[in-house]
Amino acid sequence: MVLTRRSQKRIAAALGMLGLLLLLPGCPLSPDKDDGGGDPDDTREIPRDSVRGALARLEQVWEQKDFRGYEDLLHTGFRFYIRDDEASDFPWLPNPYWGRTEELDFASNMFDTNFTGENPPVQSIEWEFNVLNEVITTDVDGESVTEVTADAIITVLTGPSDGWRSDTRFIFDVIADPDEEGLFQIKRQAEVLKL
Repeated sequence: MVLTRRSQKRIAAALGMLGLLLLLPGCPLSPDKDDGGGDPDDTREIPRDSVRGALARLEQVWEQKDFRGYEDLLHTGFRFYIRDDEASDFPWLPNPYWGRTEELDFASNMFDTNFTGENPPVQSIEWEFNVLNEVITTDVDGESVTEVTADAIITVLTGPSDGWRSDTRFIFDVIADPDEEGLFQIKRQAEVLKL
């Protein structure tokens, strides 16, 4: 076989491109590497070993309907504060918040594919956060927390074209887990008006 200079250049260029392709992150020929695109079927638990990790884990437990993961994520003193303008929608609440037990009850119903309540069972839940601000402060109990303000878009589907979508703002108090060193929990979640 006789190779011309032109074919040698083409072969060299092709081999160079192949070598570059194999070295680049996310290459389809190197499946052990992460392409950063995210695998929708990836069920690996996001570690809650940072403030942002705890919020990413919050998204994940809702999207995967992971009740046990949600229990681990919520601090024993967790409170969910409703918006001031929505207090009349919850006449059964003696205060403008509910605690960890009530929050886990709500989640249990939403995670249950066989739930038989007023609304049909939830098929899918999607959360998307945009963190706006983080401040280290002290909460009402005198504990050091990171207060995180984030916009959230939450989509809940009870059918292919049924459900609801919320574009809202939350303030979270994220605190070091008192039982598991190096991990974080959510102690407070307050929905506030998005101005």
